[in-house]
Amino acid sequence: MSTIVERVKKGMVASALSLVSGLVGAQAYPTQPIRFIVPYVPGGASDVAARLVTKDIKATTSLTAVIDNKPGAGAQIGTRFVAEAAPDGYTLGFFDNSFVINPALVGDKLPYDSTHGFKPVVELVKMPFILEVNKDVKANTLEEFVKLLKDNPGQFNYGSAGNGSPVHFAMEQFKHATKVDITHIAYKGGGPSLVGLVGGETQATMATVASSLQYMKNGRLKPLAVTGSKRLPELPEVPTFAELGYPEVDFSYSMGLFAPKDTPDSVIEWLSAAFNKELNREQTKAQLATAGFQVVGGLPQDYQAFIAAEIPRWKRFVNEVGVKIE
Repeated sequence: MSTIVERVKKGMVASALSLVSGLVGAQAYPTQPIRFIVPYVPGGASDVAARLVTKDIKATTSLTAVIDNKPGAGAQIGTRFVAEAAPDGYTLGFFDNSFVINPALVGDKLPYDSTHGFKPVVELVKMPFILEVNKDVKANTLEEFVKLLKDNPGQFNYGSAGNGSPVHFAMEQFKHATKVDITHIAYKGGGPSLVGLVGGETQATMATVASSLQYMKNGRLKPLAVTGSKRLPELPEVPTFAELGYPEVDFSYSMGLFAPKDTPDSVIEWLSAAFNKELNREQTKAQLATAGFQVVGGLPQDYQAFIAAEIPRWKRFVNEVGVKIE
């Protein structure tokens, strides 16, 4: 009996020491710069958003941010890097909708487990997409563009940030709703995709205000329609897809913060509080709004529930539409 009692006491002491150690670690965190992985090249919406939400975060927290772009394979390279990182809170990921799309598109070949391999921390920003065409495309309205595509099936291309990227699926929504045939060209990021569109390599894309407003202002790209329930204040003359009879084209860009699966809950809670505080700073909100982003924020469990619902949603879409990797 005494042996059992001694074992129980030892177990209780070990548990207490572990708890104290965890609390001390949480109080000390962070003690070094945090590496934030963006799975795209610089210049796209994810890169812009990541830099804006971390630019001044040290002013209100002890967090020093280092942005590390790791593009490739439709965001899988950077995402896998985070999945395999030490769960100590010093390697995190800024992931967009590709995180919930890739399980549907790639299936068992995905080199990480989207459902169990990460801890979602907080949804940071979202924004609608804009259907944009090259200035030389002979269409100035959505109706004209749809007619042009139907009259020339398979003769036009659209660019995206890669297979499984938000732009890829936003355009597939558009294709499905309008029943047009336009070919997907996958680039290694939103920046190169936009460059390809401006240069005439492709004729269309879905883009965000953050990444493409300059090209629309100088006339090199023409906006035709926006996703979402209302027009954008930056482009009040551009109608929504819903206004034009296509309410099912509703894909919006979303980006959030993720950590490796075994990251301590205390670290997750610290990060959530730190980023929510930063998102509520007037200067940060103004900078994000200027770039076209809408602040989200919220608790880790809110974002976890959102991600859990989005993964099966896009699996259903892939099965229904038959989206393929180009």
